[in-house]
Amino acid sequence: MEISAAIIGKNSTKSLEYTILSLKGICNQIVFVDTGSDDQTPQLAARLGAEVYFFDWQNDFSLARNFALRFVRNDWILSIDTDEILSQIDMHKLDESIERNSNIGGFNVTLKNYLNKEDLNQFSIHHYTRLFRKHHLIRFSGKIHEQIRPSIEALGLEIVDSNIVIEHFGYMEQSAEKQVRNLQLLENQIEENDNDVFFKYHLAQTEFSLKNFQKAKEIFLEIISSPLLSAEQIAFSKIRLGQIFINENNFSEAEKYLLDKIDDDNLDGLRLFVLAATKISRHDFQSAYKIYNNPILLNSSYVDKKVVDQALSAIKQILGIN
Repeated sequence: MEISAAIIGKNSTKSLEYTILSLKGICNQIVFVDTGSDDQTPQLAARLGAEVYFFDWQNDFSLARNFALRFVRNDWILSIDTDEILSQIDMHKLDESIERNSNIGGFNVTLKNYLNKEDLNQFSIHHYTRLFRKHHLIRFSGKIHEQIRPSIEALGLEIVDSNIVIEHFGYMEQSAEKQVRNLQLLENQIEENDNDVFFKYHLAQTEFSLKNFQKAKEIFLEIISSPLLSAEQIAFSKIRLGQIFINENNFSEAEKYLLDKIDDDNLDGLRLFVLAATKISRHDFQSAYKIYNNPILLNSSYVDKKVVDQALSAIKQILGIN
């Protein structure tokens, strides 16, 4: 398997070097599409061995990514961003998979999203199709949160899991400007298709991150029963609704969305963490103490352990526990 890397970016001098260096020895072609930098990003990319192309940003990530696909020469393409590094890949196992199944059109990778720059033990895990065949009909869709999967499946090709790991550092410093941009792109996408639950979910998450809680609540309540959401998205929607109702001091309503166990232990730890907040707000310190000591919560990569320690210390004082 020979792989071309396809990267789009803008003003990425702080992180691009780490991205490209992580690809050396794996990708024998690295395509970098600059979407409007006013710093030395294109020069840095070229100096590191990437082929540099330029694209006029049109408020559509898929357009930029599909532009990058024009220049790849290898049969397989790895899509990666400038705030990510390729940290694990087993080429031998990938070759074996293709030899066993010639109908593979793409591979899912594990995306490890770091959440706190002061504590790299806080992270979330997602799985996305990032490695895929070169084909003129395999293209990204969606102005934001763009996906390659639908075009692969439309060709009747299979997408299988892999042991590839990409580490993502972008969530550690989410700028308000970037969130507002994402909000506008999501709103534009939904204007084109008001029935798209996938983009409504991401719009609700963005509204939540911008503290537009009323708007986020309305969207989450609209979509939470949709069969088109994944189990993970439904779980996240319930947790967000719990947080929103806590913010409204409606603790009984918050608890309704936080009682169901989640199969994913990391996400279930976050659910318990938010549930404990409802108990504290109701002065039910015994229940909060028990929840904070739950191993699932304590081992969750979503939960800030410093906050847990501070909460437990305060509860111990209230309950008179040494």
